Amino acid sequence: MEPVNFNCESKGNARTVYLELG
Repeated sequence: MEPVNFNCESKGNARTVYLELG
């Protein structure tokens, strides 16, 4: 599953946050 793109400026961070939340 791909992380929700809520932060276009930091896709890398978005993925990390998604993994932490998930």
